[in-house]
Amino acid sequence: MDLQTIWIRIFPKLNNYNEFQKDELKTILFSELGNYVIEEKLCTDIVQYDDDTKGYTMFFVAKKVEGLSEKSLNYYKNVIDTFLGKFSKKLSQFTTDDIRYYLAVREMDDKVSPVTADNERRILSNFFAWLSNEEYISKNICAQIKQIRKPKRKKKAFSDVEITKIKDACQTYKNNVLEKKRAISIVEFLLSTGCRATELCSIKCTDIDLDARTAVVFGKGAKERNVYLNQVTKLRLQEYWKERNNNSEYAFCSTKFPFSKMSVNTLEKLVKEIGQNANVNNCHPHRFRRTTATKAIKKGMSLVDVQKMLGHESLDTTKIYLDLDDTNLKYQHEKFM
Repeated sequence: MDLQTIWIRIFPKLNNYNEFQKDELKTILFSELGNYVIEEKLCTDIVQYDDDTKGYTMFFVAKKVEGLSEKSLNYYKNVIDTFLGKFSKKLSQFTTDDIRYYLAVREMDDKVSPVTADNERRILSNFFAWLSNEEYISKNICAQIKQIRKPKRKKKAFSDVEITKIKDACQTYKNNVLEKKRAISIVEFLLSTGCRATELCSIKCTDIDLDARTAVVFGKGAKERNVYLNQVTKLRLQEYWKERNNNSEYAFCSTKFPFSKMSVNTLEKLVKEIGQNANVNNCHPHRFRRTTATKAIKKGMSLVDVQKMLGHESLDTTKIYLDLDDTNLKYQHEKFM
């Protein structure tokens, strides 16, 4: 029996392990047992994998190895399971028309948005392309399915006035000094670094070098990168940590014992409340990320450096984040033309 097959059987049972523990376990397994020949003991209760079951399971194992987060894996699984549940077919029996029918039903009957429908198309295309490449099926039935057109709505960064109002609102947030200092340090950190909500919540005090004004964050796919703090962010962070007496290993934590890691939901709620107090609509952590990217470009940072700052794989993704109006275009034209 090969090690990959063993891993297929072990992987679904590792629900109590985090991503890094699973990766470490796989590395140890392959390293320690690589020089051995393992024979399967005949037993009536061992699961037998046909091509359908093995292809389905191996797809998620492959995605896990590629570094997909648990959240992404669950989303992929939900989409694929929903699709497969609509039909009583083996993977090799699906056709392009099945995909078209499913997407049409999702839009017309289930009333999902074009954005959601295209996300599901992308996941199904990824799934069947992988099955085809790994020869579980004869061809990729999604190859002819085109991208679903989505309405192009310009997503706005915060204006300078909105940022000022948000910072002012932090000073009156809750009737608690610690809550106020945490709020303003979070706002400044988001504006300075452009990091994701999940990255901010996971960062530990030891990941931040206040003297060098740098921080190490772990982005999508457990990829590590450096982000940088301006002088104001450093000052606000120092004030926040002093107020809470360094009572947590996390840079941003709950305000009550045992001062645990802040959840993304808590962060989103906090930012939303600050926005409401500031009378600023659509206030959420991701909009700070867009604002940071836009302000950096306007001040002359190169697109490549903005891409590195945000931790994007593609420049195209970075371009989507930018909110550059005609005023900036006119300025650039006068500057270079």
